[in-house]
Amino acid sequence: MGVRAHSARKGSEIRKREAFSYHYQGEGTQRRAHIEMSSAPPNDSNHSSYGSGNGGSGAQDTEGLPLTDQEQEDPESEEFGTPNVDRALREWRQELARWQTMASLLAHALALIMSLLVLWWVHLLGGLAWSAGKAKQVFLWHPLLMILAYAFMTVAALSFRFPYQSSSRRIVKLVHGSSWAVAAIFGCIALIAVFRSHNDAKSGFIANLYSFHSWLGLGVVGLYVLQFLAGFFAFWWNVPQFSAVTKAKILAVHAYLGPFLHMAVAATILLGIQEKEGFVGCGYKVDKADLFPLAHLGLIPHPCLVSHALGIAVFATALCTSFALHNFGTS
Repeated sequence: MGVRAHSARKGSEIRKREAFSYHYQGEGTQRRAHIEMSSAPPNDSNHSSYGSGNGGSGAQDTEGLPLTDQEQEDPESEEFGTPNVDRALREWRQELARWQTMASLLAHALALIMSLLVLWWVHLLGGLAWSAGKAKQVFLWHPLLMILAYAFMTVAALSFRFPYQSSSRRIVKLVHGSSWAVAAIFGCIALIAVFRSHNDAKSGFIANLYSFHSWLGLGVVGLYVLQFLAGFFAFWWNVPQFSAVTKAKILAVHAYLGPFLHMAVAATILLGIQEKEGFVGCGYKVDKADLFPLAHLGLIPHPCLVSHALGIAVFATALCTSFALHNFGTS
C-alpha cells in the first residue's frame, strides 16, 4: 500500500507540473513565457492569478493566454487575430482603400496622358500613312494603336473597381466588355500595320517576327484572345452550356489573367518603345568623357525625349493600375 500511495502522489505531482512554452515575436527579440496547468480547468485561479500581472484586466490572446502590459499597449507586439491587431489592420486597409481610389483615378489620367504623348511622338517621327511606298509612316500606326489599346485596357481593368462601384453591374460589364473590344480592334489594326509596312515592295522588304518584342507580343495577343472569348461567351453572351460551376471556374482564371495581361502588355509596349528608339537613334556625340550626362539632356533628340516620357507614363499607369487592383483584404 505504501508503494501504491507513493506512486499516486508522484503521478499527481507529474500531472500538476508546469509546462513552459515560449513564443517568439518581433525578429526574435521579444519572448513571452506562459504556463499551462494540465490538471486545472481553463477558468481556475491559476489563470486568474497569472492575469493579475497585467493589471487584472484579463485581456487574452487567441490561445486564451493573458497579455502582458506591453502587449496590450503595443499592438505590433501581438499575434495576428488579437483585437488590437485586427483593429489596426482594419484601419490600415481602410487607408489603403483610399489610396487605391486615388491610384485608380491617377491611372485614368495617365492613360489620357500617354495617349497624347504617343500622338506627339508619331507626329515628330513623320506622321501617319497607309499607302504603298510609305512604310515608315504606315508602321507608326502600330505604336499609336497599341498605346490607345492599352489605355482602353486600363479602363477595362479598373471597371469593376474604382470609381465605378456605384454603377449598376450591367453598366459596369458594358464598360468592361466594350473597352476590351475597342482594345482588341485597335490591336488587330496595329498588327496589320506592322506586316503591311514590312512587306511593302516599294519601300523595301523587312523581316517579320525577328525581335524578342514581337515574340512576346504574339504570346500576349494569344492570351488576350482567349481572355476576351472566355469573358464574352461566359459572362456577356451567357452560353447555356456553361453551368454556374463552370462560370465560377472561368471567373477565377479570368480575374487572374486580366491584371496579368495588363502588366504583360505594358512590358511588351516598353520593349517596343526601346526597339523603336534604337532605330531612331537617341545618342549624341561627345568629345570627352560624359561624366555629367544629365547636363546634356538637351542633346538627346526630341523624339527620344518624348518616347522616354511615354515609356514612363506607361510604366506609371501599370504601377497605379496594379496597386488599385490588388486585394489587400486577405490575411
